[in-house]
Amino acid sequence: AQRFPVQLKYVNKYNLKKGELREITAAKVWAKGSKPRAVRSCESGGNYGINTGNGYYGAYQFSQSTWNNTANHAGRGDLVGRAPSSVSPADQDAMAAHLYGWQGRSPWAGPGC
Repeated sequence: AQRFPVQLKYVNKYNLKKGELREITAAKVWAKGSKPRAVRSCESGGNYGINTGNGYYGAYQFSQSTWNNTANHAGRGDLVGRAPSSVSPADQDAMAAHLYGWQGRSPWAGPGC
């Protein structure tokens, strides 16, 4: 049986379903990889709450439009319109993992990172 590294208190608090647990687990595993760690380090120094005032937010430095499009594509309407820097690290990891699966590395392929 597959184990889900999500604390029971969060499962109950947010009424998480089995499919959501799989997505969270996949995002947590993905976020521990060397490429996502390198992107977080380069983009934000690993600071999930960063808002540098340049139009990009959070650990992965999402623009608001990319964040909204990714959240919609992932079926996470609850995240649309929220600044990426204002949501949990787990949600940022989940959206970054979804974007990576959807568009590959290209969103982070600019100069520097």
